[in-house]
Amino acid sequence: MVPDTHNSLLPLGDTLLERIQSCESISTMQELAYEIRDNSGAAHITYHFLSNPWVRQGGELGVTTYPLSWQILYTEKNLVHSDPVVRNALTSALPFLWSEIKMLSHKEKRVMQLFSEQNMGKDGMSIPLRGYVVKLVF
Repeated sequence: MVPDTHNSLLPLGDTLLERIQSCESISTMQELAYEIRDNSGAAHITYHFLSNPWVRQGGELGVTTYPLSWQILYTEKNLVHSDPVVRNALTSALPFLWSEIKMLSHKEKRVMQLFSEQNMGKDGMSIPLRGYVVKLVF
């Protein structure tokens, strides 16, 4: 049986998978992230990729609806390397709540503290996705 890829929680007209696959640039992915956020009731959406040609060429880590102040802080301090959500996504095949991440290092605790100080909440949910050749996005 073929799974139904239409997500009724996201009234976007097309299926979510088709919309993501049709993105041809970071800017179209960014527009889709805002559209998903606005139509789903989520506070923020991030499509964070760790192995992607755009990352190697342009330095982008993904697309997000987080405030620019957080994006600048995250990038300038290179927090991707001490982000516990990234660490957990690299080893998990299942969705997880950030509050479920245990054994945080001092640096990882600091990342979560900085996130909280930006008034973006204390918890989130990540869904690790792996593509061909185990490329990871979430």
